[in-house]
Amino acid sequence: MTELETRPWLGNVRELRNFIERLTTLGAGEALAGTSSPDAAEPSSGSEPGRLLPAAWLDLPLREVRERCTIQMEREYLQALLERHGHNVSAAAQSAGVDRTYLHRLVRKYQI
Repeated sequence: MTELETRPWLGNVRELRNFIERLTTLGAGEALAGTSSPDAAEPSSGSEPGRLLPAAWLDLPLREVRERCTIQMEREYLQALLERHGHNVSAAAQSAGVDRTYLHRLVRKYQI
């Protein structure tokens, strides 16, 4: 709880919501290990310096880690892309170099 209270949450409600989603999916230890405060010099405890993955993920098969990374990356990218384009899917799709219908599919997939 102390860790959550001391974070600046620069991404506001969306960043907090994404963290809570990771928390409910991965558990507290892994969610905290997978994120760090934006101004922190070192990763959260339980991670080695320079490591992006939570330590617990290293025990998983490569395929599962790849899926988790892809899901997290797509969700964060899509949210930032839509926010940057004022939630205009056509403009966001053009900027991302993908078809508008594909972007709509991703929005539904990640319930954004």
